[in-house]
Amino acid sequence: FLFANPDIFVSASPLDIYMKRGSLHSLLLALALVLQACAWDATIAAPKSAPPPKCGETEPIRETPQEQPFFLRGFSLLEEEQEPAVGYLSTADGRMVGSAVLISPRVAITAAHCVLAGYNLTHFTAGGIPHEVRFTAVHPQCSFGGVWMLDVALVFLYEDSCIAPMPLAPAGYQYTQREPLTAIGYGGGVKKRSNPDTLWYYGTLVEEPWVFKMLPLDGTVWFGDSGGAIVNAKGELVGVVSSLGIYNGNLYENSAVRLDLIHKWITQTQEAVCN
Repeated sequence: FLFANPDIFVSASPLDIYMKRGSLHSLLLALALVLQACAWDATIAAPKSAPPPKCGETEPIRETPQEQPFFLRGFSLLEEEQEPAVGYLSTADGRMVGSAVLISPRVAITAAHCVLAGYNLTHFTAGGIPHEVRFTAVHPQCSFGGVWMLDVALVFLYEDSCIAPMPLAPAGYQYTQREPLTAIGYGGGVKKRSNPDTLWYYGTLVEEPWVFKMLPLDGTVWFGDSGGAIVNAKGELVGVVSSLGIYNGNLYENSAVRLDLIHKWITQTQEAVCN
C-alpha cells in the first residue's frame, strides 16, 4: 500500500489518531484521482422493488452471484427491507442519484455533492417505501475553494416514515484504529453491505481532518454509495460515505465524513426546521 510507514501524530484531542502522509505519498496524491462516489450512472433507473412491505418486515440476504461485478467484491447483496434506514435518493423520472440514511422519522442524511449534483431530487426510498422530499439543507462548510470538506446534507421529508431511523453515535464518539466498520449503500445501483474485514479504519489525515480513512482490503465503496452509511459494531452511524481514491487504476482508500464533527449542526438544523 502507499501508506507504508506513515508518520503518526496523536492529536490534542483523544478522539482520533492523526496521520501525515510522507512526501512521496503526497506527490502521488497530487496526481491521483479522488472521486466523489455519487451517481453510478446518470441514466440508471432506481431498482424495481416489490410492493411496499409492512414496517418491521425483513427478508434474508440474497446470495451474491459467483461471477461478481467488481463493485460487489467484499459485499453482500441486500433486499430493500434489510437495513431499511439506508435508502436511496431519486429524481421524478426514477433516476437513482445516491444513498441516504434515515436519522429521524422525517430526516435523512446524505452527501452534499449528491444534493448539489444538479439533479432535481424528489424522493427518498427506504425499506422499499418512497418518501417525498420536501427540501434539503447543505452544510455551510461542505466545500471551500473547490475542495469538498464537510460533504453532508440533510434531506427533509413531507411525512414521517414508519421505518426505524438509524441511531447516530453519541457526540464525542471515540474511534479506534482497526475498528470494524460496515458500509451500506447503493454502489453500482444495487443495495449492498460490506462483509466483515472488507474495510479497515486507519485514521484521520492532518490534511483532511473532516473525514476518516478506510483501507479497502477486500472491496470498496463505489459510485452510488455516496451518502451511504458507515456503521460501527454497535450499529451506530459514525460516518457518511463521501469519496474513493484511485491512482493509476488502483483503489487505495475510501473516505467518509466524520459525524462526530457535526452533531451540533445536525441537531440545530433539525430543530430550526421542525420548530
